[in-house]
Amino acid sequence: MIDFNKAINLVKQNGGFTPNGREDSFYRTYVIQGNRPMQVRISNHGTHLWTWLDKSYDPSYAINTCIVYSEDGSHDSNVNVDMNLKDKQNNIIGKRKPFEVIQYVYNCQLLDENDSAIINQAVQSIWKNRGYKDPLTGTPKHAKVYKLIPNQSIETLVENNNNNKMKRTIHLKESELKQMIRESIRKTLTELDWKTYANAGNKVIDDYDDEYRADDFFDMASKRFKEKYGTEHDFSNMLDGRTRLSDHDFDSGAYQDAADWEHERLKKRGWANESTLRSHIQSCIHEELKRFYKK
Repeated sequence: MIDFNKAINLVKQNGGFTPNGREDSFYRTYVIQGNRPMQVRISNHGTHLWTWLDKSYDPSYAINTCIVYSEDGSHDSNVNVDMNLKDKQNNIIGKRKPFEVIQYVYNCQLLDENDSAIINQAVQSIWKNRGYKDPLTGTPKHAKVYKLIPNQSIETLVENNNNNKMKRTIHLKESELKQMIRESIRKTLTELDWKTYANAGNKVIDDYDDEYRADDFFDMASKRFKEKYGTEHDFSNMLDGRTRLSDHDFDSGAYQDAADWEHERLKKRGWANESTLRSHIQSCIHEELKRFYKK
């Protein structure tokens, strides 16, 4: 067993940590230009989240870590925070951005002075390691890890001994898992580029001669094309000399993107040779430019 004061004395000897008024909590901020600041607290008790609001940096921007030497492994953390922004007249004028603190709680009854020295060394390496890494991971002495977010239930994180990172243990019902899979697939499909749908439509025609099914892909391709470029025209009629294009269709790159796709489509079909293909695309562009300048 190690006394909290002995553990904290090691921190004091290294310097850089500022004590609070009662000298039972010590703070340090690590800052290097171009990186998010890291705010670290070491104490003998759990953190109260409202105290992070008056630190050097906005806790929603900083990486916040708390290391607790607990007498028996418990902690009395408090996540209650008034997130309202108020003016001098105490009127609510907005909301604070949410933030989180990752808290490591050690049981002093399980630690000895050598363990404390190892932990202290890890604390001093926080910036170099881009965060705190529990050196006792994989042993019975490891810290219990919690995620604290204002006004939310405290979440226990589980150690992953393979890479010393934290992961959440989530228990899902079969129906919830199926819903998650459906939403994941739906999200993936909605993120596909218009060319992916267009190419799929061509492949359905080439391989299965199924124009009805291909139309579904072409419809999605047109929808994505219009969303991407903010145009009213389908990609398929961009090169049609009868389509009246706007300045935006040229400036946004919509016309060029459609022309490039048509170029690749014709190449895959082995239509004539490269020079003939290039002539075809150029003639399409030439005819469209003549119409454009006549408008």
